[in-house]
Amino acid sequence: MVSIGFERIAIKLLILPSYDEGAEIHHYIDGDSDGVVSVDEANGFAREVLAGAKVSLNGQPLLLREPRIKVPSAEHASSGTGVIQIEADALVSMSHIEEHTVVFEIQYDKLSDGWFVQPFYDFELNRNYLSKNFARDAAGHRVHVLLASPRIRQQ
Repeated sequence: MVSIGFERIAIKLLILPSYDEGAEIHHYIDGDSDGVVSVDEANGFAREVLAGAKVSLNGQPLLLREPRIKVPSAEHASSGTGVIQIEADALVSMSHIEEHTVVFEIQYDKLSDGWFVQPFYDFELNRNYLSKNFARDAAGHRVHVLLASPRIRQQ
């Protein structure tokens, strides 16, 4: 998902391996095959996934800050109950009186090619814009959000 606010755009990726591919994905992340995903292995995987992600504001690419990742145990991954979470964000400064366009795309397909991106809006941003239009590509891995018709604030 991509969460949009006036001061921050946050990305949260949830990777939900099924029970038949969970062990394989856990083994892929566990580079030294010791059965435990170290911090370095987890962070390396997060950076690898996010290398296939692009986020932009008004046509300008944004630099995502250092990612945070949670990797389930081998047991949970193998049972199909483990969720891999990758989070990263970019600090932004959006005007309250202008239209904005946010685009998020992910092209990482090493383990799977199925992504579904959903936009969410910060409470204040949601109140400020009368129109929030988004388009998702057919594959579901790209979202284009137009924040239009800002409310003019009275001084």
